[in-house]
Amino acid sequence: MLPFRKLATFSIILLSLQVYAKDLLAEESASPTTNQIEPPSKHVLEIGDVVEVSTGDGNRSFGKSNAPLVLLEFTDYQCPYCAGFYEKTLPELKARFIDKGMLRFVARDLPLEYHPDALPMARAARCGDAQSAFAKVSAALYLQPFRRARSREEALDQIAKDASIDQAQFRKCFSEANFDKEIAADMANAASINVTGTPTFVLGRAAGGKLSGIAIPGAYPTETFIKLIEENYRKLTPVRAGKPIRPREK
Repeated sequence: MLPFRKLATFSIILLSLQVYAKDLLAEESASPTTNQIEPPSKHVLEIGDVVEVSTGDGNRSFGKSNAPLVLLEFTDYQCPYCAGFYEKTLPELKARFIDKGMLRFVARDLPLEYHPDALPMARAARCGDAQSAFAKVSAALYLQPFRRARSREEALDQIAKDASIDQAQFRKCFSEANFDKEIAADMANAASINVTGTPTFVLGRAAGGKLSGIAIPGAYPTETFIKLIEENYRKLTPVRAGKPIRPREK
C-alpha cells in the first residue's frame, strides 16, 4: 500500500488531470458547443426538454416586454461559445424576431469556476445595465478586455469606451456595488433545471415571473434557433385565412 502522504499527493495530481481533461473536452466538443461543468447525478438536459425557470429581475434584456416568446440564456462572458452565439446568432435573431416584437432576449449569469474573469465580467455587465447599456457592454465583454488589459482599471475604462458610457460612473459601480447575491441567484436558477454548461437557453412563454418552455443546452447553429423559434411562435399564433393572429398587446 502507498504511504498516506504519497496517496494524498497522487489523488491531488489525478484530480488536476481530470479537471484538465474536462477543460480540453469542453473546448474541443462538436456542435452543439458548450463549456461544460461537472454534471450532477440528475438528468442531464437535452434539447427539447420541458423546463420551468424564474425569469429573475427585469434587467439585462432587450426586446418588447410583452413579446409572446422569451429566449433566456445562462451565459459566461469568458465562454468562447457564448461569445460565438452573441456575435453570430443573436444579430440574426434580433433582425428576424426581436425587432419585430416576436421575441424578447434575456441574459442571466452562470460564471464558471475555471474562468477567473467570468465573475468580474458578470459584475461589469450589471454596471453596464445600470447605465442602460447592457447590449453594448456585453459586446465589449465578449472581446475579453480583462485578459487583454494590463490592469483591471484599464479593462474597465476600455469597456466603458467601447460602450460609450461614463467611465467614472462605471468604475464606481464596479468597485462599490455588490451584485454577488443576484449573480448567485442566477446560478441557483440554472441549477434548478440541472444546467451543466454554458451557454444554455430556455425558449418559451413567461408569466408570473416564470418562464416555461424547452431547453436548448449548447451553442447550436443559427438555423436551429430560427427553426425552434418559428415552431414555437406558430403554436402561440393560430392561423386564420392564411394569416397568423398576433397576440393582443396588454
